[in-house]
Amino acid sequence: MGKTDSTSFPIISMNSIRHHGLKYIALLHLSIWIIFALFPNFWANDLPLKTQWKGKTIYPLFNPKYKDSLPDFRKAGGLRLQSYRETDWHLMPEKGTIRTLAGFSPKTGSITKRLQSPLEQQYYASVATNKILLPKGHRHLLGTDDNDYDLFAGLIHGAARAFSVTIGSLTVILLLGVLIGGAAAYFGNQSLFLTKGEYIGIFMGLLPAVFYGFYVRKWGMWQIPLLPEGLATPLSFFISLVATLTILILFYFIGKSLHFLPFFRKKHAFPLERLIQFFLDTQTALPGMLLILTLSLFFPKNVSSSMLIIGLAGYTGLARLIRTDLGLIFQLQYIEAAKALGFSPFRILFRHAFPNIAPMLYTLSLLIASDIILFESALAFLGIGVTQTNTISWGSILSQARSFPHAWWLTLFPSLLIFLTVSSLHLLSSQKKYRFEEGKKNTFVSLQKK
Repeated sequence: MGKTDSTSFPIISMNSIRHHGLKYIALLHLSIWIIFALFPNFWANDLPLKTQWKGKTIYPLFNPKYKDSLPDFRKAGGLRLQSYRETDWHLMPEKGTIRTLAGFSPKTGSITKRLQSPLEQQYYASVATNKILLPKGHRHLLGTDDNDYDLFAGLIHGAARAFSVTIGSLTVILLLGVLIGGAAAYFGNQSLFLTKGEYIGIFMGLLPAVFYGFYVRKWGMWQIPLLPEGLATPLSFFISLVATLTILILFYFIGKSLHFLPFFRKKHAFPLERLIQFFLDTQTALPGMLLILTLSLFFPKNVSSSMLIIGLAGYTGLARLIRTDLGLIFQLQYIEAAKALGFSPFRILFRHAFPNIAPMLYTLSLLIASDIILFESALAFLGIGVTQTNTISWGSILSQARSFPHAWWLTLFPSLLIFLTVSSLHLLSSQKKYRFEEGKKNTFVSLQKK
């Protein structure tokens, strides 16, 4: 028997086990609330999944006639339901009735309009009857707000807004950060050359491009027929952006037409990196809240506008980091070899350079997502900016606690959910550090923890 080399076995410390255990808990927490956000009407709804009505078994939640019900994907005629709009589902017998997890819709109210604690007796006021004591299976699990709306249902439906705004804003931030930061790092200040005529044409076209691309179109900018509200805003913004670029290109060719004079044919390096850095520094110097409030004046108040505005206000930090890291990568020998072989900038950026900063993008994406959740909740809490007045969100639920400090559940549960969600994203973003190693295609290598 040979000697066993103890160094061949990995050493697993209690700190490592505890760290990975917390990561699994964080992943479980995010997974549960993402499922809630994807199907909020299935988990929080007045309509029961199944119940008995006049001796028949019916499935009210799958009745397409209701606004908050789920679509019925079964065959035609497989589920014949009548209009039960006058039916009070909370008075149905508990036996044979399967309710949703929350048992209430987020805006289920009664004539009591009182705060109901999750630890005290709860009542339900029906139109047909007086106040009745809620049994255990019908209680508001986390209590109610001042309108007697179920708090748990509000948190479930608020998760749909929180995660949709986070994913949309993060997508905008990643696109802008990658494109602007990558362009600044790749082209620098000495790779692009423009003639004096082209300079003059672009400079003269800046004001008309912004004026006709955004200012003139803003009055009818967001009303696009045959499109859902969530798609109309980003599509209209994209159309304005294309119109602005088209006008700039037109003036570029107008300036190029001046080349018949020798004075306008002289070329000069276009300082793209310096210009982008100046623009990013200028935007970074502006307070984020002020910038969002200014941008909100030009957008309607809906979820898609929130995604665009938060994305346009929050991409600068990522763009600067990408510009710095890619600037170091582009100095490596294999990037210089790829340029010498004539590879396109798109291939060099996305096939050779960006895979090396993928760990950084993963970490930053989760950290940015946590910041977006906090920022969106803060805007809803203050009731300003891009949020609609009647929108259900975690911040709007938490804002009611200012008027009712004695209702501890209005403060505890929303703030605890925001804290756990942000902490989970921070836990999942933690990983080993990385450094550059010249001469290898994969230039990031793991470092041992000190």
